[in-house]
Amino acid sequence: MNDYIFLILLVLLLALYLFFFREKLIMWENRSSIEKSYSNRLTIILVAGILLFLYKILKS
Repeated sequence: MNDYIFLILLVLLLALYLFFFREKLIMWENRSSIEKSYSNRLTIILVAGILLFLYKILKS
């Protein structure tokens, strides 16, 4: 049950990140390379976490 809660939290974090920063995502060309790098890293970490927890839940 704990895994499901953590998975839901990860999905919510990703959705909130994409929702609140959609203006920055739309203005991608105007952002500095450092901002793009952090944005890419955060998105990749959240998606990887979601996929790993899905795999863990489905495997058990």
